[in-house]
Amino acid sequence: MNTKNNYIFFMGFFLLIGILWFYSKYTIRIESFNEPDEEDNSEETNTTVTSGNNYKKKSNTKKKQNISTTTSKDDVKCILLGDSILNNKNYVPPGKSVYDLINEDIPTVMYARDGDTVSDVYNQITLIPAEQNAEDINILLSVGGNDFLGGRPFPLVSKKYSELLKQIKHKMPDCKLYVLNLYYPPTLTFFYNTIKKWNEFLDTLSSDGSVTGVVDISSMRNEEYFTQKIEPSVTGGELIADICVKTLQQ
Repeated sequence: MNTKNNYIFFMGFFLLIGILWFYSKYTIRIESFNEPDEEDNSEETNTTVTSGNNYKKKSNTKKKQNISTTTSKDDVKCILLGDSILNNKNYVPPGKSVYDLINEDIPTVMYARDGDTVSDVYNQITLIPAEQNAEDINILLSVGGNDFLGGRPFPLVSKKYSELLKQIKHKMPDCKLYVLNLYYPPTLTFFYNTIKKWNEFLDTLSSDGSVTGVVDISSMRNEEYFTQKIEPSVTGGELIADICVKTLQQ
């Protein structure tokens, strides 16, 4: 009799423990399910946005994209697309980038990214809000150099570039589109023929109305204009920004 009672007691005890464990686990799951996430950081790209003194960073494991603006969306008059010719902030002191210098004269937003190729600019285009398609907004595009540095042939790059221009004009038909040609870094003399051919190609795009105009920075040939061999230095950035502003204000 005692053995049977002990068996019943222990069975009841373990059953009670099991019920309490199941209830506790189930309750925790319900509370966790109903509790909202503090922040949803799911993004197609990593995006860094700088606006005035505010800084916000969203990140995941996908491609990184930088956006810089010190003006509200309503005040933007210039959009920068492309590569490090317009986004050289990694190579100069803070406040001395091409973007910073253009922004001093024309309210500007930068989507250009260091290292990007023609194909990469499609990602930049997706970040431009529809309200920035306006007749008083100019787009500056500088891209192609990294494609040539990567060994891509001229016919392929020029074809992809022409397709990119069509896509930009399709999304931003009211904006004026200016393209920057390539400068001549003194350490890359073996690319000079390609650079010359590319700049002539861009001139034809301006002549046939494919773009509003060409921003001519081909006069940059001296070492003082460059850092890291091919990137715009502070002096080079000042020259690029000055030419860009003068071209847009014509």
